[in-house]
Amino acid sequence: MPQKIRKAVSALKLKKNRKQSGLILVEGVHPIEEAVRAGLSLTMLFYSQDSRLPFQTDVSRVLKATKTQYVVDTLTMKKLTTTDTPVSVAAVFAMPKPTALPESDCNNTSTTTSQRSHNHFILLDALQDPGNVGTILRCASAFGISQIVCTENSVDAFSPKVIRASSGLVFRSQIYQINHLTLSNWLSNTSLPIFLTGPNIPDAYNYKQINYHEGFILALGNEGQGLSLDRYNQYKTIQLVTVPMHAGVESLNVAMTAGIILSEAYSQSETYAKHA
Repeated sequence: MPQKIRKAVSALKLKKNRKQSGLILVEGVHPIEEAVRAGLSLTMLFYSQDSRLPFQTDVSRVLKATKTQYVVDTLTMKKLTTTDTPVSVAAVFAMPKPTALPESDCNNTSTTTSQRSHNHFILLDALQDPGNVGTILRCASAFGISQIVCTENSVDAFSPKVIRASSGLVFRSQIYQINHLTLSNWLSNTSLPIFLTGPNIPDAYNYKQINYHEGFILALGNEGQGLSLDRYNQYKTIQLVTVPMHAGVESLNVAMTAGIILSEAYSQSETYAKHA
């Protein structure tokens, strides 16, 4: 692999370089498979000398047709990627094209789960840990939520670490990366309930008491500071939601909280579909 290419690939570890080039770095077999099946344009593939590439047949066809491929040694692979333990294969893809944040309302009376999911959003407000964001994206995919809104001060959903932590399931989501003005306008005009989560919030609803069927915006805040109730109180549809915990436990990890609530929402949607 030429030195110029190495530098270009390594540069994709930084958000500003991904934004400037329109390219992303995807590490590992499963994330690459998800990127291919999502229809992203593959520009480069590189793999270690002794690697076996156990890709599914449909993905293998795409990879074999890629003109730009490199076999690299273990040390080079380690330098090019973000993993502590080098992966056997990585690739460069075109970044998914950004789309405008849609209007949100609770007037969708569709009966199918896929149609109703258009009114279900997860809002990531200033989350910083790639592992947490990747886990939340995996949970979202598992429980049928595809619309993810990320504030501009959240970790980049297309960073290599988030992609890997999500096992590539980020590519099944529609990611909206927005500034705070756009977020404020969107939340001010929505008729969907905005669920704010936190431990032991006074007057909060138990997460099992909530009706998730008609749609919602699940807001998840920074790992250390959470969400600012003062800032969110300006929105007319906020609802405080909590997950009951044993006495003496301060809080749950934000990704764990998301998983618990989304599991309940999914269970309700399945129950509704059976009786619709």
